[in-house]
Amino acid sequence: MKIGIITQPLRYNYGGILQNYALQTVLRRLGHNPETLSLPEGGNNALSSKIKEYIRKVLTFFSDKRGRLFHVLRWSETLTLSTFLRPFIKKHIIVKQCNEYPKKNDYEGYIVGSDQVWRPMYSDLDNAYLSFASEWSDIIRVAYAASFGTDEWEYTKTQTQKYRKLVSLFNAVSVREDSGVGLCKKYFKIDVPHVLDPTLLLTKEDYINDLKLDTEKKNKGLFYYLLDYNEEKRTFVDGIAKNNGWNTYTVNSKVENASLPLEERIQPPVEEWLQAIIDADFVVTDSFHGMAFSINFNKPFVVIANKKRGVSRLESLLSKTGQAYRLLYKVTSHLNIDQFLKEPSVELCELREDSLLFLEKNLKK
Repeated sequence: MKIGIITQPLRYNYGGILQNYALQTVLRRLGHNPETLSLPEGGNNALSSKIKEYIRKVLTFFSDKRGRLFHVLRWSETLTLSTFLRPFIKKHIIVKQCNEYPKKNDYEGYIVGSDQVWRPMYSDLDNAYLSFASEWSDIIRVAYAASFGTDEWEYTKTQTQKYRKLVSLFNAVSVREDSGVGLCKKYFKIDVPHVLDPTLLLTKEDYINDLKLDTEKKNKGLFYYLLDYNEEKRTFVDGIAKNNGWNTYTVNSKVENASLPLEERIQPPVEEWLQAIIDADFVVTDSFHGMAFSINFNKPFVVIANKKRGVSRLESLLSKTGQAYRLLYKVTSHLNIDQFLKEPSVELCELREDSLLFLEKNLKK
């Protein structure tokens, strides 16, 4: 089956890129032909799209050279920040840049997910609920591990009504967090299963073999991957490392700090990030996917709660895998980490099997 995938833009986020890589890999193994679609914004509302296009043209016409230069620089900046990530995307992920929406017979099915595709602040919700395909019959619509990113309902009343109607057209819906199960029940009036993030559908051996990662034990020390790095977290990391005689290292630029020179914000390659986790004695992260790969690669870790980016997604996966005690709501350099030094003994086979079965079952015509 030819499948169009709707997800977050593949820019310079390791987790976002790898969840899409994993989903495409699994779909190909199941015999499908997946493409990740980069869609225009605005859903299938033709009038809305025309108005937006007209406004864009007017603003472009009247904008001064400085405004046009800023737009070019922003576009160039995004490309620069992903310099070392684009080769991975080009090699492993099929991406189709769409200047207009697909036509009815272009794809036999669509998958929405994963990552925070149903969170208003991060997504074009019309696309994420397949608004452009709302009048089409005989296509398969599936949401796989869709995430609201939080346990709070962030939709307006109008949005709730609109997307409740669109989600009712889906053949099957699954979510990535327990909280998403509750939100779908309360606001969309549907019962949905909780499935694994796509990155966990592949095993550690899959990543090592497919991406040619090195398995020789390095004992490099403490790897920290912190999206919101601050003095408190730096002191925490340094304190743990000192108490255990570890070196510290990271694979992450200061990509989101626009005040820094561009060369300091370019993200290292995807393979280097994965290798850093494999080589670690211990991992400290505040990232969902930093946590997910620590679990999948059986690395001792702690994850720091990150309320701004969403804590429920951390709580949900940790609870599902029996690792809830590794979530820290507060950090202190005096923390005794002895209880965290044991490698996570997580058996993902059954969870992985159930999640794969959801995809296999619901992608049959």
